[in-house]
Amino acid sequence: MFEHIKNIPLKFRFQSKFLLILTYLSLLVMVIIFIKEFPDVMKIWNSGLAGFFDVENNTAINNFEDLLRNSYLIKQRLFYLIGAVASSIFFFACYRLHKLIFAGHNAWAESTVFSLCFVILISVLAYFTTFFVHNDDMDIIIDNKKDLDIFLADRRKVSVTNKEMPPVFIPTGVFMQSIEFTSSYNCIVTFMIWQRYNVRDTADYSIGFELPEAQEADVEEAYRKYNADSTVLTVGWNVKATIREIFNFRLYPFDHQNLWVRFWHKDFDKNVILVPDIKSYPQYNPFKKVGLEEDMVLPGWSVKGSYFGYRKNSYSTNFGIDSYIGAENFPELYFNVFVQRDFMSVFFSDLTPVLMVVVLLFITIYVSHDETTETDFFKFSVMDVAGIVGTLIFVVILAQIDLRSNLSTDTVLYIEYYYFIIYFLLFLVMVNYILFQKKGLDWHLIEYRDNYIPKVLFFPILTFSIFMVTIILFF
Repeated sequence: MFEHIKNIPLKFRFQSKFLLILTYLSLLVMVIIFIKEFPDVMKIWNSGLAGFFDVENNTAINNFEDLLRNSYLIKQRLFYLIGAVASSIFFFACYRLHKLIFAGHNAWAESTVFSLCFVILISVLAYFTTFFVHNDDMDIIIDNKKDLDIFLADRRKVSVTNKEMPPVFIPTGVFMQSIEFTSSYNCIVTFMIWQRYNVRDTADYSIGFELPEAQEADVEEAYRKYNADSTVLTVGWNVKATIREIFNFRLYPFDHQNLWVRFWHKDFDKNVILVPDIKSYPQYNPFKKVGLEEDMVLPGWSVKGSYFGYRKNSYSTNFGIDSYIGAENFPELYFNVFVQRDFMSVFFSDLTPVLMVVVLLFITIYVSHDETTETDFFKFSVMDVAGIVGTLIFVVILAQIDLRSNLSTDTVLYIEYYYFIIYFLLFLVMVNYILFQKKGLDWHLIEYRDNYIPKVLFFPILTFSIFMVTIILFF
C-alpha cells in the first residue's frame, strides 16, 4: 500500500502515509454517497418535463409549483455528490503534491490538473445553482385552470365557515412590457393590466386596483369595453411604477430574482379577491413566460418564467375600517417574473480585473528566488515586492468599491469573497517573500528548492478556497 512513497525522505514519509490513508477514506465515502444518491440523480435526468423529477413522491414534475418545491431537494443531492468528489480530489492532491515535491520531482503538471479540477467543480456548482431554482415566496401558485378552480372553491368554503359575505372574484390580467432594476430595493416596471367586471357588480363595488408596494405609480386608463350582450365590462390601464421590495444579491453573479407586483382591489376592505384572468392567455403556462412582452429588454438578465400566485397576508390593523375582513390570512394576488442574471456581462466587467491581479501576483511569487545566487535578472528587494503588493491591493479595493456602488446592497456578495481571498493571498505572498529573504531562519517549507512549494501550491490554494466558499454559500 505504501510502496510508492519510499522515494520520499524518511522524515516526510509519515505525512505521506497519513495523506494516502485520508485519500482512501474519502474515496470510500464518495462511493457510499454515490450509491445512495446517484439513483435519484438519474431519475432527474430521465424523467418528464424539462428533466425534473419529484424525488420525494417518485413522480415526474409537470407544473411550475412542483419545480420550485423540488429544486432545493434536487440541488441538495447533486451537491452531496460534488462535495464527495471534491473531498477525494483534495486529499489525493495533497498526497500527490506532497509525494512529488519532497521526492524532488516536478509537480507543475499535477498542480495545474488539480487547479483545473476545482475550477470545473466551481463551474458545475454555479451551473446547478442557476439551473435549479428554489422559490418559496408564494403560498399558492396558479399553474392552470384546475389550480384556479380549487382556489376559488376553497375561498367559498372559507367564507361560509367564517360567516362572511360570499367572495366576489375579479378576473385580472397583466402584460409586462419592461423591467429595470435600479437598486437592491427598487425596480421600475411598465405593464398593462385589465379587469373583467360583471356589470351588475359595478353598482356595489369600485372599479380599479391598488399597488400597495409601489413607491411611485403612474396609472392611465387605456380602454373600457363591453362584451356582446353588455353583461361584462373590461377595463384596461397602462401602468408605470417603481416597486419597492428586497432583492437578494447574495449569490451575485449567479443570483436569480423573483420580481413580484402585488395587487389589491380598490375596495380592499371587502371580500373581493383578484384572480388570474386565465381565459385571456391562450397558452397559460408558467414555463412559456405568460404575460410578458416577447422582445422585452432586460439588460444583464434572462427571463426564466412568469406566473400568478397568492400570499396569505395578515395585518395588525383594520386601517380604520370596522368592516375590514382581510386582517388575517387573506389571499392577495401577485404577478411574478423569475429572472436569472447574465454571467458573461459580469465576467467582463467585474471578474477580468480580478483575474489580472491573480496573474500578476503569481508572476511576482514565481520569479522570487534566493538573492545570493548568481541569477539576479529578477532580483527584487522586500520593498519592491511590498510596492507591487500595495499596488495590487489598491486595484482590488477600487474594483470592490465600484462593484458595491453599482449594486447598492448591504449584503456581502458571493463575488466579494473572491476579493477577500485575493487580499489573503496578497498578504501570504508578502509574508512569504519576507521569510524567504530572511537569513538564519529554518523555514523548510519556504526555503526548500528555492521557494518551490509556495509557487506550486499557489493556484491549488486559490481554486480550492474559491470552491469551499462556493459550496458553502450555494448550498
